[in-house]
Amino acid sequence: MSVADPSECLNGEREIRLIQENIRRHDLIAADYDNLHPEIFNATERRRLDRELHQATQYVRAKHVRSLDYGCGTGNVTRRLLLRGLEVCAADVSPEMLRIVRERHPAEVETGRLKIVQLPTKFPLPFPDRHFAFVAAYSVLHHVPDYFAAVRELVRVLDEGGVLYVDHEYNEQHWRRSVGTRVHRVLTMPSYSFSRGLVWLRALFGSKEPALPPPEERGVSDEGDIHIYADDHIDWSAIRSILAAEGLEEVVTEDYLLCRETSRFPIRHWLCRFLAQDMGIYVGYRPLSR
Repeated sequence: MSVADPSECLNGEREIRLIQENIRRHDLIAADYDNLHPEIFNATERRRLDRELHQATQYVRAKHVRSLDYGCGTGNVTRRLLLRGLEVCAADVSPEMLRIVRERHPAEVETGRLKIVQLPTKFPLPFPDRHFAFVAAYSVLHHVPDYFAAVRELVRVLDEGGVLYVDHEYNEQHWRRSVGTRVHRVLTMPSYSFSRGLVWLRALFGSKEPALPPPEERGVSDEGDIHIYADDHIDWSAIRSILAAEGLEEVVTEDYLLCRETSRFPIRHWLCRFLAQDMGIYVGYRPLSR
């Protein structure tokens, strides 16, 4: 069993229970979601996301402008796709999240440029084959028990000449705790008290993190919104293999440093980003038929 394949150890009933609990918790925190996630809703990450989406949408060669924001949350990516002139389908399992998206974009909903779709708890996705010119999954896959099935579904609904954009998922460097990520963790700790100094030293010079246990022995993260595994691990290499087998051409695959921005964090972020790159991004293109 692969340590990275939750679909091999989560039966269908447990998957559904996890998703239903995800819906419940996301509904509870929807109104305050943006404030609860400073790693997403900060100036540095917004600039990076704007830049990456601008680059990714330039590769689209489909003859229409339909796009899918899969797991849209409160509409972080939805808003940016609308600003780029795309028609957007904002899709999520949480009705409260979708309510917020609808309230933030009433004019676009009225004109039909924005469609709101509540996703079912099971695959397949409720969309036709090859329906979208651009498909985005930003900070989503680690919420999905069978994220391999999700990736295959995102490819299924992607049209020829379309682009798949997967972003803001922890990479191997994060959950294996490389030297760079450990240095970064030390530098971003609050700098006060002797006891905190000892924690710094332990984090920097302590033994390496142990290898991850098998998925069936790993717990669910205890957060406001469920993360399927506490380490937020997804198998990037397996995902890329699936996408290649489905005929997508890699346009961009790169890592970057998560930014939890505070008053002095931009300087530390700049200093650390060459040592620690704990997040992953993938952009793939589905070629036009000859």
